[in-house]
Amino acid sequence: MAFLSSSIKKVFLFVLVMCCGHLAMAQLKATTIGDASSLGENCFQITPDLRGQAGGVWFDYSIDFSNDFIIAYQAYFGKDDSGADGMGLVFKGTPEAEIGSAAGGMGYRGISPSLTLEFDTYYNPTSGDIKEDHIALIENGVTDHRLPSNLAGPVSAVLSTDGNIEDDTWHDVKVEWIASIQTINVYFDCVLRLSKRQDFKSSIFNNDDSVYFGFVGGTGGATNLQEVCLNRISFIDDLIASDEIICSGEAIEKDVSISNGVTYSWLPISGVSNASSSKPILSPNITTEYTVTITDQCGEIFNELITITVFPIVTPTFDFINDVCGANTVSVLPTESNEGIKGVWSPEIDTSKTATYTFIPNIDECAEQITVTITIPTFDIVNGVCEGVLIDSLPTTSIEGIKGLWSPIINNNISTTYTFTPNSDECAQSITKRIEVYSIEPLELSTIISPDSFSENRTIELYVTGGSGFYEYQLDGGIWQSKAVFEKVSRCSQHDVAVRDIYACTTEIKGTVDLIFYPKFFTPNGDGYHESWNIKCLESHPEAVVFIYNRHGALLKQIKPNQNGWDGTYRGTPLPDGSYWFVAHYKDENNENKELRGYFALKR
Repeated sequence: MAFLSSSIKKVFLFVLVMCCGHLAMAQLKATTIGDASSLGENCFQITPDLRGQAGGVWFDYSIDFSNDFIIAYQAYFGKDDSGADGMGLVFKGTPEAEIGSAAGGMGYRGISPSLTLEFDTYYNPTSGDIKEDHIALIENGVTDHRLPSNLAGPVSAVLSTDGNIEDDTWHDVKVEWIASIQTINVYFDCVLRLSKRQDFKSSIFNNDDSVYFGFVGGTGGATNLQEVCLNRISFIDDLIASDEIICSGEAIEKDVSISNGVTYSWLPISGVSNASSSKPILSPNITTEYTVTITDQCGEIFNELITITVFPIVTPTFDFINDVCGANTVSVLPTESNEGIKGVWSPEIDTSKTATYTFIPNIDECAEQITVTITIPTFDIVNGVCEGVLIDSLPTTSIEGIKGLWSPIINNNISTTYTFTPNSDECAQSITKRIEVYSIEPLELSTIISPDSFSENRTIELYVTGGSGFYEYQLDGGIWQSKAVFEKVSRCSQHDVAVRDIYACTTEIKGTVDLIFYPKFFTPNGDGYHESWNIKCLESHPEAVVFIYNRHGALLKQIKPNQNGWDGTYRGTPLPDGSYWFVAHYKDENNENKELRGYFALKR
């Protein structure tokens, strides 16, 4: 088996040979009727080994009795010598599939006008049968050999003393029509057993140029399995093997074997793996007509012609390649080349990046794979600037080395989309780049602190307005980050925060956040948990004092953060569940007076 060069899709050959290589003879166009069925490879079961069966197979090909023809096949009549009933090769004037009566009618009785070559395997003396399994030539579907419709025979199918053909053996049958002398010859197992001279075209078929043929059979009370396999029909091309088309450098296996074939000989031998094989591998370099000479077991020699057409390997070309090199945008790659080669591209096109794409021709195309690199220029260019800030000239050479020009002219007062058009000698696509221009507005900062009542760590989230809308954030002089949330921030301390515009459209803004933690509730119910309320974050401030009020503004308790907290009572009496307010006074790290107001809940 020959393979393609490395640049050609090697899998094409493998799949072609594996799925199509062991090609048997072409399947005939046929219609089965009744109890008949197709067995494949031009073999048909006419009747199963059951009582009262009638079946037939008719072929969609016409015969003109003005021309010579040969029909050669093998027939199986079963294995029971006392079985029945037989089969017939029937020629008739209409193309429709039909079947006559079963049993002694053998599937052909009643078909008219017709000419039947009868193979009768059951002795019916009332029909003028002979005791041996016999052959006869019958007109118009009349099975009685004593009538004028019996044109020839009956004669024993074989010369053996028992005359039995129900012997579990396949038998060779050849029907030969010689138009010049209007003679039909019937050979059974290589021996001429019946011959009849008559103008069947005029006497039976009313000079019709189109006569149709098929096989029928029947069983009655006695039965047999009855089958036929077609070997050769002279007026049907490609029955044994059909012509083929391959690509240059490919090979294909051709099976020309027939069931009664003995020897095979191929000419020319060039490109034939074994010139005496019935299944050689053919690998011609150019289109070649082969003649295979077949000798069957009867010693008959005949020729079959097989043409292997060799197509050259085509390199697909595409107009879109010129479009790419002309800097036009391509979003879909064509699946058919300029030469009509169909296939697929891999991978799917992605216009966001430079990539190499491979065109893979379909399995039935004689073509090479090709690859195309579509370059998408990339640039290191800012995404935005502040209004009025000078924008550097856009680079005229991409990171990939693609040269070209940008349009329109740079404008630092309004957001603009710019197009890069590669030079005409560059094979690359144009791209667009949008540069946003942001107005200069001062930054405003606000914060939200997570309300986790008893956690040692808190979350600070910064909210900013103004500038370009794109910011970086910093906590306590640490690393700048794009996320506006700081997690696990220690409580009971002051933290510095800062925000800056990534495009520097405004000055950096700073602030401080006091994480003065106080519980949002307490539960003085005697279970030992959260029995008192205080602001422990201020216990390091000895000057700090906290005043607690009810919802009516009445002072209930004054406490120090560095002492015991409030136990939820007023003058020794427990107060009910509800909300209570506080005001805390303390000094910060700069010794400045601070006030903290809020409320909390009492839950018992």
